[in-house]
Amino acid sequence: MSVKNVWLHRRIKIQLEGWETEGILKAWHKDLLVLDDEVRGREVFIPLHQVKDIQMLEPTEIGAETDAAGVGGKESSSNSEGSNKGSGLESSASHRGKSFSGYRPALMAAKGVFSEARLSASHVLHGYLAGLMTDFVIFCTPLHGAVLIPLQHLQALSLYSPGMSPYGLSPEQFPLRPLSLGLARQFEQQLIRLEGEMAVICRGALPDVAGVLGHVEEGFVFMTGADGQQLMLPLSAIHALFI
Repeated sequence: MSVKNVWLHRRIKIQLEGWETEGILKAWHKDLLVLDDEVRGREVFIPLHQVKDIQMLEPTEIGAETDAAGVGGKESSSNSEGSNKGSGLESSASHRGKSFSGYRPALMAAKGVFSEARLSASHVLHGYLAGLMTDFVIFCTPLHGAVLIPLQHLQALSLYSPGMSPYGLSPEQFPLRPLSLGLARQFEQQLIRLEGEMAVICRGALPDVAGVLGHVEEGFVFMTGADGQQLMLPLSAIHALFI
């Protein structure tokens, strides 16, 4: 038996940069862990490159009923339509039990589902995944509008349980709209298209930086602050771009 299979359907604790989470391990792919957080009633996608360590909390198997809803490929008995029927929104129930082949297919399946996107221990966004590009995602929130998140800095994506939405907003208050933003496939190319636009850059543990985006050159983006000061930021340091 594969070592990975020994951990499946066990309660585990996952340590990430600055925080940790625990739940039942539902699937282990080459680049993705799928965790069932029963406390919050969410399915959590965690890319393996973000994981610092994994600890098994329960050495015994979870019951057969839980296993049947896991990675076996069978649909959960929960109806994915539920209270969201006709709203244009999907619930996380429709994703439980599905077997994804990896990180990108899981993100594609999560598009349009109300979710929590975690960038760090203190940076959490609530909204929905609106687009998946080559090396970044577009995440739409009621507070910030469109947020561009490089895939290397998306620590976890938690799908809300059925019937829930960020801040209790109805589909009328926070509708799924197509983005008017002209999109590029690569994050660097997207920054080039946004030259001259106002933006806020999240840098993880460092303070956010706000200003007007300038040109991109050799892995750096230039930015003009409110006082006119010129800044030069490495693209690898950008955890999220609020536009």
